[in-house]
Amino acid sequence: MEFEEREVRLPRGKLRYHQGGRGAPLLYFHSAGGFRASQALKTLMETRTVYMPIVPGFDGTEPLDGIKSCADLAELLAAFADSVIKDPCDVMGHSFGGRIAIWFAARYPEKVRL
Repeated sequence: MEFEEREVRLPRGKLRYHQGGRGAPLLYFHSAGGFRASQALKTLMETRTVYMPIVPGFDGTEPLDGIKSCADLAELLAAFADSVIKDPCDVMGHSFGGRIAIWFAARYPEKVRL
């Protein structure tokens, strides 16, 4: 299974993301190294639909105006979840992405599957 690159237009601008797999949704926030299709993620894709938004400014993407903190990123990614996933989902992150996941879950607990 492989990831497919996609793009969505959100109120703050365009956001690229990778999606792959099948099953319950998993919102995954990448590390400061950017998108990496690790073997662990490929294994998750066997039972989960993995959504990995590219944080603006990473992997050749342009920064978005007004995104200056993890709280701002959490707001942007909540809009992503509303637009693309639409239902509460599991959330995880690697390193820098873990920090975003904590902000996301703390600010938008209704978007996180319990």
